[in-house]
Amino acid sequence: MRPSKRIRPGQRAKIVVRKRPPKQNAHGQGPRITALRGPLQRHRHGQGPDILNHRGEVVRELGERKHDFIWDLEQLAEKGGKIFDKLLKPPALEQPPFWKPANVLKRSVYRIGQQIADRQEEAFLAEFVQNYMSDWKNPLVRKSAPHPEENPFFWCYHLLAGGCPHISRDQRSKSARQLVYAYRHNIPTELVIGFIMQCKHTEASRGPDDGLRESWFLTDHQIT
Repeated sequence: MRPSKRIRPGQRAKIVVRKRPPKQNAHGQGPRITALRGPLQRHRHGQGPDILNHRGEVVRELGERKHDFIWDLEQLAEKGGKIFDKLLKPPALEQPPFWKPANVLKRSVYRIGQQIADRQEEAFLAEFVQNYMSDWKNPLVRKSAPHPEENPFFWCYHLLAGGCPHISRDQRSKSARQLVYAYRHNIPTELVIGFIMQCKHTEASRGPDDGLRESWFLTDHQIT
């Protein structure tokens, strides 16, 4: 089996789904992330700034230090789930595309996924999602999930809205592929929704081709 290829901005590496069974302990369970104390505990008492606002937008970068990074992932899992469960609950109000709850979620997933990929923390993200959010008898993430290095946005969707009943598994999967498509084309967060809409959702959602860029991306547009 070929090794996985980490996605990078400007690359069109093929996505290869690779199943990697988790390590098990004597009780037949996978690894658990041990809860941190000290600085993380001070954050829990309200001294740490929120990473999400009331609309579900990411308002700052992920923490640089490990305990801050884990605290931010916990915030995204706990608060993100509550916020988007409320925002995505039908009937949704008529809003411009930029402010539709599903697109706000998509932008937040994209911004977090960009940072995770740039820091090469995809494997830790997947471990966190599996251990922090999953029930061993009924896991949230299916076994055929893409490898985190190839599609960290899929795992970010589960981080922010894994238990939300108003977004289907198929919607999460398609949206994650769209974000991989945007990331490979170096699209900034504030433009990602318009980019996906302009190049058509179906084109952005389909699987990778032979690895070549689209002709429109290679064209050197010049104003004459």
